[in-house]
Amino acid sequence: MKRQHRFSSVKFILLILILAFTGIHAGASAVEQNQYKKYNIVDAHLHYLDFTQETDGLEKLVLEMDKAGVSRAVLFGMPMAKQWDEHAPNMPTYYLSNDSRSYYYSATDYIMMTHLERQPDEIKDRFYPFICGINPNDKYAAKYIKQLLDTYPGQFYGIGELMSRHDDLTALTYGEPPRANHPAMLEIYDLAAEYDLPVMVHHNVAGYFSDDPIYLEEMRQALAHNRNTNIIWPHVGISRRIEIPNLIEITREMLTENDNLYYDISWIVFEEYILKDLEGWAELINEFPERFMVGSDIVGHWGRYAEEVTKFYTLLDLLDEETAHKVVAENILNLVESGNEKRQQLQPVAIEYETPSEDTQSANDDLAAVRESSLLDLWIVRILIVLCSLLVGFAVGFFIKSKQNRST
Repeated sequence: MKRQHRFSSVKFILLILILAFTGIHAGASAVEQNQYKKYNIVDAHLHYLDFTQETDGLEKLVLEMDKAGVSRAVLFGMPMAKQWDEHAPNMPTYYLSNDSRSYYYSATDYIMMTHLERQPDEIKDRFYPFICGINPNDKYAAKYIKQLLDTYPGQFYGIGELMSRHDDLTALTYGEPPRANHPAMLEIYDLAAEYDLPVMVHHNVAGYFSDDPIYLEEMRQALAHNRNTNIIWPHVGISRRIEIPNLIEITREMLTENDNLYYDISWIVFEEYILKDLEGWAELINEFPERFMVGSDIVGHWGRYAEEVTKFYTLLDLLDEETAHKVVAENILNLVESGNEKRQQLQPVAIEYETPSEDTQSANDDLAAVRESSLLDLWIVRILIVLCSLLVGFAVGFFIKSKQNRST
């Protein structure tokens, strides 16, 4: 009896310990998740696919967004694909994996939209898809974008991220180096203005290890081409190995000159510039509270998603509450939802067939008669072949039977 009582006591103690551990673990998890929900963020820059057009998928992405306190996101594919050359011993996974070339990959938009269409509304409604799978040097590019807008009426909210002067990436990509003021890009801006779609253009402000913003004028011309086109300039024009000591002054000057310019502060501009002068950047953002937005710039795989989103907290905490809300959500929402009225008016494009002329109809009738005659001739040939086969078989059988009769 004592042993049974002791055993019951042990079970009771174990149960208490399990419940306590579970409660501590749950509390720790809640604290961990709450620290990621300080701001209600709309991710303004998110690649659904990587440079091999692979992805961890939407279900996992939504889970990571929930952990990071991200309610919605601007979503686009990857406009380039990395080539796997025969001399490369390992499969490249990033554009800097080796010196193999990259190429423009238009299927990226269709892959993303196919995945989105398979999802329930509660997942689809969290994303604002952008078109990015075009060659920015191709004057057919605007036409291809129009075809996509017609194929998915009302489902795209912007164009981008289009690559221009993107250091190694555009240097390794087949074709001439793209630039923001290329004639093909100007046609894209006009199309975007017609549909009230923002355009996101990655455009490095300078070359490698240079403090001279030699590509700034190209972006100025792009912005001036059509003032009804809102352009989002990612990473404040910064990429790897670009060293611009007066970036804040250039950014302030560009914002003052161009009312249709917006910046996202994703990727390495945050670590290499903003973190080194938090007060200066906070002052600039407070001066232009409606012109900045945050983005993760995660590429197809979500392991570091929360880290890339919550890194902005150190800057956001320096902004006044209203400005912080605009930067994390309101500014990008104003851009992508500004064309809602036009989107609702879009309808699937019906294919119209012209009524054939009398000459065309007569030619079609003649062709049909020829086809009909040919089919009849074909059946006659088939019947003759069958009859011949039967006759040959009968003759062979008769010959064999005759031979057997003679032998007997």
